[in-house]
Amino acid sequence: MDAKGLKFQASLLNEVSDAIIATDVGFQVTIWNHAAELLYGWSHEELAGKQVLDFLQTDYINSDLDGISRALAEKGEYEGELSQACKDGSRITVEASTRTLRDQDGSIKGYITIARDISIRKIKEKRLFQLAALVESSAEIIISKTLDGIITSWNKGAEKLYGYLADEMIGKPIALLASTGLHDDMDTILDAIRAGAHDYHFETIRQRKDGRCIPVALTISPIVSDKGIIIGVSTIGHDITERKKIEQEIRVKSEELTILNAQKDKYFSILAHDLRSPFNSLIGLLQVLEDDLPELPPHEAQLFAKNARISASNIYHLLESLLEWSRMVQGLISFNPEEIQFKTFMTDCLPVIVESAKRKEIDITIDYQDGLVVYADRYMLQSIVRNILFNAIKFTASKGHIWFSAKSCDTNTIKINVRDTGIGMNPQTLENLFRLGAQTSRKGTNGESSTGLGLQLCHEFVLKHGGSISVESEEGKGSTITVTLPWVP
Repeated sequence: MDAKGLKFQASLLNEVSDAIIATDVGFQVTIWNHAAELLYGWSHEELAGKQVLDFLQTDYINSDLDGISRALAEKGEYEGELSQACKDGSRITVEASTRTLRDQDGSIKGYITIARDISIRKIKEKRLFQLAALVESSAEIIISKTLDGIITSWNKGAEKLYGYLADEMIGKPIALLASTGLHDDMDTILDAIRAGAHDYHFETIRQRKDGRCIPVALTISPIVSDKGIIIGVSTIGHDITERKKIEQEIRVKSEELTILNAQKDKYFSILAHDLRSPFNSLIGLLQVLEDDLPELPPHEAQLFAKNARISASNIYHLLESLLEWSRMVQGLISFNPEEIQFKTFMTDCLPVIVESAKRKEIDITIDYQDGLVVYADRYMLQSIVRNILFNAIKFTASKGHIWFSAKSCDTNTIKINVRDTGIGMNPQTLENLFRLGAQTSRKGTNGESSTGLGLQLCHEFVLKHGGSISVESEEGKGSTITVTLPWVP
């Protein structure tokens, strides 16, 4: 080739963006194009005719020098990655492709290498590798999937939480994890992401491989192509079972606190209002007796004394219920069930109840099964029977009637029934009867005070036995209260 041709060839090589280096068989530089000057820092004049390996200080990343030499001798070519020095002392990673140059008779006359700087790419690859390793080993759930929900990646955190290996899930629909009847609304999620939401946070239920359902908190983010098109979504999440337990405990404690506040309000309401009225009445009656007793006719004095006794009796029953209720809410009442002969129990319990009914001229019919045995806490059973019957007496007018019955049932339960001809209850009172804090107190037919605590106590004591209490009532037509207690010998 003439000088003009060589000059054109050199000019053409200088236009190439990759470094081109040609050497003779002794690796002395014969061609060093402009891209090589820019890449390594040495000019062609500095390296022409010199041993290139002395300058580049090459580290062979993929193989050793002997391996490269063998590849060139056997195949006439070598491709690989090399770490090389630059003039300023820095090192770069290049992707090199070396070919053997031969003359017409096949003898090797040199080598030509094309080199491209891949340092930035290698840094990015290293970061991607580190990121992939971090994602893979993360304790968090990290999953990617296509827009139609097909899983494309599945890390160790997902394996540990859900119990499925990556090989079992990649290529499968994410719907496999949805618990029965629950599916992620992917359309809503994608609409939110398309509207500009970079992340979409939500909580859901996932089903493990072993069938157990667990609550998880998930964040879904778009996977966007270099053209800005959403091509999939990534999901990062974690198990929130413990958090849900704590939230439930907080809710329970909050409900307990609400109940305690209602109990406190009820207590102070009784002290401030329900006790004040009967005490004022009693004090007034006693004041009249103190001031006017000498001038009062005997029958009027007797009437004042009778009313004073009734008022004092009402206060006593009110205080008794209040103290009993207070002990109950403080957990001071022990529970000691035993076998109780119902006949003996009623013999002890009835006199005070019958006396109270006589004073209001109310008839009571008592009917209980012969030989009936109840398994209950004696103190609580007394409170249940006494409160239900006193309540019936309180809200039944003079000349009324009350029926009391107790019998065993085929279902291994004891049923106690109290029916009266009293004033009954409207639907609202009936609905709130056992609801703490609800206003159910009202005056009896003779003006007796009422706090609603009596039936509250009955309700709590019946539940303590594992039983049930129900009320049927219609305003003006009386009430029927039924208590069912299990027989557990």
